[in-house]
Amino acid sequence: MEASSIIVFIIAFLEILLGFYVLSRNKKDPINISFFIVVMGVVIWICSNAIISFLSNENTIELIYRLTYIAGAIIAGGFLYFSWVFPYKMSFIRWSKWLLLLIPTIFLIIFTFTTDFIVSGVVKYPLSYDTTSGSGYGLYVLIFVAFFLWAFYELFRKLRRSDGIHHWQLKFVLISVLIPFVVSLVTDIILPWTGYDRGMLMMFAGSMSSAVWLGLNGYILFKK
Repeated sequence: MEASSIIVFIIAFLEILLGFYVLSRNKKDPINISFFIVVMGVVIWICSNAIISFLSNENTIELIYRLTYIAGAIIAGGFLYFSWVFPYKMSFIRWSKWLLLLIPTIFLIIFTFTTDFIVSGVVKYPLSYDTTSGSGYGLYVLIFVAFFLWAFYELFRKLRRSDGIHHWQLKFVLISVLIPFVVSLVTDIILPWTGYDRGMLMMFAGSMSSAVWLGLNGYILFKK
């Protein structure tokens, strides 16, 4: 196993500890639950990338790659849920919102894992293996981006109405999430679609930037 993969697994283990620590503070708090969901999505993502780095069987690589896209759906859905409840829960979340969150997320998870609609296979490049996009990959990108834009809108709307510590927390989350979102969108969503040989370093860029973001946010927002 490469040293870089060992480092990634250590970071993933620390993220797991962070996620369970936040959840253990109050298992019924929707903020803690939504943050935990995002953490678990990132853990699946970075561990899958690390595992791929030392595999050679294409069938196994394709299976693990499918997990990275499932993780992306979990992260996007979890972050949208987070935007509804952070730093305070909306008075009422309409059932139509829940349907708009759950149906696309479940759809992406099922179709990514069981069909070639999102991921149709893998291809070997000089620097690494990567996925070949299925006919529904554009829909995956659309839902992924739409969930994040919706979450940004919800957080920004709360930012405009807030003051004090809530205003500071919302501003911190909005600013800090932009970098990993853009990096991940380019390196893990757009580039595979174009057939560009990303190489393992670029594959790790999105997941690792997200892991760093989670660590910072976990420390700043949940420390006591």
